[in-house]
Amino acid sequence: MKLLKRISLLLAAVVLTTAVQAQVINGDLNHNQGLDVEDVTLLIDGYLTGESEQIQTGGAPFAVDNSFVTGTWYKSTTESITFNADGTTDYAAGYTYEFLATQGYILFYNASGVPVYALRVLKATSDYLVLLPTGSSTPDRYSATQPASITLSQTSLQLKSGDLVHLSATVVPADAGTVTWSSSDERVVTVESGYITAIADGTAVITAEVAGSTATCTVKVISSTLVEEITLSSTSLKLAVGSTHKLTATVSPSDATNKEVTWYSSDKTVATIRETGTITARNVGTTTIICSAADGSGVRAFCDVTVRPVSGTEYGHAWIDLGLSVRWATLNTVASSGSGISYAWGETSTKSIYTWATYMWCRNGSSSSLTKYCTNSSYGTVDNKTVLDLENDAAHINWGGTWRMPTYDELNELRKMCTWEWTAQGGMNGYKVTGPNGNSIFLPASGYSQEGSPQNEGKCGYYWSSSLNTSSPNYAYYLFITSGNIGMTYSAREIGYSVRAVCP
Repeated sequence: MKLLKRISLLLAAVVLTTAVQAQVINGDLNHNQGLDVEDVTLLIDGYLTGESEQIQTGGAPFAVDNSFVTGTWYKSTTESITFNADGTTDYAAGYTYEFLATQGYILFYNASGVPVYALRVLKATSDYLVLLPTGSSTPDRYSATQPASITLSQTSLQLKSGDLVHLSATVVPADAGTVTWSSSDERVVTVESGYITAIADGTAVITAEVAGSTATCTVKVISSTLVEEITLSSTSLKLAVGSTHKLTATVSPSDATNKEVTWYSSDKTVATIRETGTITARNVGTTTIICSAADGSGVRAFCDVTVRPVSGTEYGHAWIDLGLSVRWATLNTVASSGSGISYAWGETSTKSIYTWATYMWCRNGSSSSLTKYCTNSSYGTVDNKTVLDLENDAAHINWGGTWRMPTYDELNELRKMCTWEWTAQGGMNGYKVTGPNGNSIFLPASGYSQEGSPQNEGKCGYYWSSSLNTSSPNYAYYLFITSGNIGMTYSAREIGYSVRAVCP
């Protein structure tokens, strides 16, 4: 570059052709090829057509070095050019530049030092530059101040009336100024410091402005359908300390705008509840779980929760909480008058022979002459009793207190809600039954009794419920277990089956 300057005096007398003059003055220098020595020399030494006086400097003369254009100049929020004091520039990779003060041009050199491009400086102040690019008749204005830009966290929203949401604004540079907010229709939405409140159906545009730069978000507001009812999966629960249970909430109508609910425990020392509806039993006591609609409708639903110890005794007999609706005895019910293991349905004492002839609730040993617990006259005297009275409940009569035989639903809950593992305990085969809370009991395969000694002992187990088969009242429901099967069915009431007691 300096060599070119040195030869400038030798070439000063060269007369430019009209084509060359036009090339330089109009900025038509080819960016992709080097300028020839004559072009560069004439630019450096000022032998243009005497137009340097047309360059405006805002009242200040051009400096004789690069200092007047040094700095970063901004064309827009995304376009800028930097001229460093050492002659480097980010105009193109590897480029350097030189400000030809007298002639009013910025000359660019490639990495090899070859001049390849020139920009005409039409006006220069400490606040801005006006540059004419190569091949353009329209000048570009560059400011010394970085233009402000603003973007919003969302550009469109759909809200329900009453909703409150926050829009965040990102401003560059951060100190560009204070953001002002406005709504095109405050009957639809209002905005304050970026917080939008949906008022009524319609569409409005939220505008955020800073230092002359704006960003918008289109907001559509539609009508809300409020929640009318919440139905919980359970309205009362009995849980053991340390156990968990998940409540589910069903919201109606099904097209409610906001189906979210919130959960609350009236006594968090007894039980807590997470936002997922999962209850954790903490300590013995009672609490109420409250489920509330989040849409402001005021609709609520309730579940009463009783937290009990994990295990205990009732009238001297041990029970354990499996995390089900009732507590289960740890052993089968044994008659107070002996060690028998089997009872006919509705009888409270054991016996050696179990037939209709020995059954207490029929006449003449006939299954069609029932005297109690009958729903069909074809089977005897109708009384429409479908669940054993406590006076005919083997568990209650032999153990007392609140002990009783489980209903069909309670036995079926045990079957469906627990995990069952065939094993042996105390030399007897049976199932280890583990409840949802991790506690377990053992149900032996103790067989059944009919005409003589127990049958299928160690192979099968049969456990009476307190529920009658209402279609055929000479039958009652029971749970049966084998090494490969666990199920609920019904059988003749006179047969001797085991009883596993429950208490509330």
